[in-house]
Amino acid sequence: MNNYKKRIFDEVLQRKLKGEGAKDLIALANLIDTSKMKKPSFLMVVTATSDYAYKREDGVYVVPIGCLKN
Repeated sequence: MNNYKKRIFDEVLQRKLKGEGAKDLIALANLIDTSKMKKPSFLMVVTATSDYAYKREDGVYVVPIGCLKN
């Protein structure tokens, strides 16, 4: 597989995994009993690599781990 095809494949795979992570995170947040604890102030999926952090349309933040250092 040439570098261009590999990069496209990696990008598609990363988008799929980020989407699945966000979906699972939202489902987990919906299970929280807000009569016993506060609702999460935000939801975030941490990725190993990415060019930038952004907020998805569903409100979940996608943040590369490199952005979390001091």
